[in-house]
Amino acid sequence: MRVVWCPHPGLREEYRGKEKEVLAGLTGQHIDGEVEDTLEDAGAAGRVKGKPGKIDDGWGQFLQTLEGFPYQNGWQAISEQAKSY
Repeated sequence: MRVVWCPHPGLREEYRGKEKEVLAGLTGQHIDGEVEDTLEDAGAAGRVKGKPGKIDDGWGQFLQTLEGFPYQNGWQAISEQAKSY
């Protein structure tokens, strides 16, 4: 699964210098087995189901703000129905 990390400035400061570890899921917060869907269905062949990624594997992206979110880079927009939950 691709991820975007757009932290609050205070949280960003806490993780300054560790951004690559955050984007790879290597901060120690990961729980094995919490991923339910198959990686092949998500287009992530070669990754291990339920495991964190690797530094600079291209699956995580840091953004300063969500303004001008890069949907053209393969991100899916949230449907209007999903926004109502």
